[in-house]
Amino acid sequence: MRETITINVEQPQFTTVTGMAFSQVDSWFGHTRRDLKMDIIYPENPKRLYPCIVWICGGAWVQMDKSAHLAYLAGLARKGFVVASVEYRTSNEGPYPMPLIDIKSGIRYLRAHSERFRIDPERFGVMGESAGGYLTAMAALVNDPAYDVGDYMEYSSKVQAACPWYPPTDVSCFPYDSPVEAAAAPESLMLGMNVMLHKEEALQACPITYVTKDAPPFMILHGADDHTVPFAQGEIRGIRMVLLDHNDMTKLGCGDCHGCSACCRGMGQSILLDPYDIFQMQTALGTDFAGLMQEKVELCVEEGLILPAIRMQPDTDACGFLDREGRCAIHPYRPGLCRLFPLGRKYDEKGLHYFLLEDACQIQNRTKVKIKKWLAVPGLSRYEEFLAVWHDLRKEIQEQIGKRQAEDFAQKVTVKFLEIFYQKRYDAGEDFYGQFEERRKIFAAVLSKLCI
Repeated sequence: MRETITINVEQPQFTTVTGMAFSQVDSWFGHTRRDLKMDIIYPENPKRLYPCIVWICGGAWVQMDKSAHLAYLAGLARKGFVVASVEYRTSNEGPYPMPLIDIKSGIRYLRAHSERFRIDPERFGVMGESAGGYLTAMAALVNDPAYDVGDYMEYSSKVQAACPWYPPTDVSCFPYDSPVEAAAAPESLMLGMNVMLHKEEALQACPITYVTKDAPPFMILHGADDHTVPFAQGEIRGIRMVLLDHNDMTKLGCGDCHGCSACCRGMGQSILLDPYDIFQMQTALGTDFAGLMQEKVELCVEEGLILPAIRMQPDTDACGFLDREGRCAIHPYRPGLCRLFPLGRKYDEKGLHYFLLEDACQIQNRTKVKIKKWLAVPGLSRYEEFLAVWHDLRKEIQEQIGKRQAEDFAQKVTVKFLEIFYQKRYDAGEDFYGQFEERRKIFAAVLSKLCI
């Protein structure tokens, strides 16, 4: 029996190119030349351009392998990015600023070939780990043309966002007992001089030296119990988060976003939906979770959990709820993350706080608005309590999955999680928070049983 099926293409084909030369540099004591190479993963989609993440591998500036994290980088690409892992020269080949020059050369190459690889030249971000985190911060903060050397000089090496992982940000103050010990340290090898004996020179190669108000947005990831790169190194002086509560005022007013829908485009799967979002959308649209999943919502994996997210339309890369005028068709009951923008949330032992993402909104001269008014959520204090509980619940589930490292356990937990909190329809006539609490208790019992 032969059957003809129609396939609904939701994602483009992704192509991986490895070992692609982007620059030539001196080698073997200056007598020869060698290629610097990158690996790139990009979508074969001629209808749109994608933001680009430049990944920088770590290795104490002594070793690096641009292909070491290719499997993980493919996951980023599938979330709506072009991802390029760029090679740089290590300390055994030459001192700083060689590696920074190489990273900037790679960024210029990608901009020069942005059309070929479907890159939006106005949306570049850098991300890297450890020594790569250091180079991430330096690439984002240092805009001196002296560091742009080589080909494609007509293109900029500036980036619009940075996400360094456990970065050394002040190599002049690593805790060494003596200059003898410091002489063989990775920081000294990278600089080509002893960091304890040349503190002023070391500071000139540190991210903390180059922080200005014009720096792009940073998200710094650093473990509090890091014994290799001290946690304090991740706190770049000058990039400090001002925490706010809902009664504070900050620059949020954007003139009702007239003529702009930039924050509703190119968001990939980042607009995750919590149960309150689903309750609001089901109530307002008169549909259930399955109905939302037909066109406007899709499932994605976020840190081991299956979660729903707003679906971007493949032809326009815009939110499916944008109307023809570029306005939000569900504005009164839009998701919490949409209400939040351009704010972020931070959770700690004291509860939930807000902070302003300084350069996230492209509208200039924004006016001060009270956060409570901006969010426009009825019963905001109760909503914030729900968010804190939801945050802790997700964290607990992820910890349990990570602790067991068992695929069968993870599958059972995520299926029940999705079923209890999302697939079962909420009663529009009943209080959401009461329904959520009942479901939380049910899930707690399920999780406890699965953990036995």
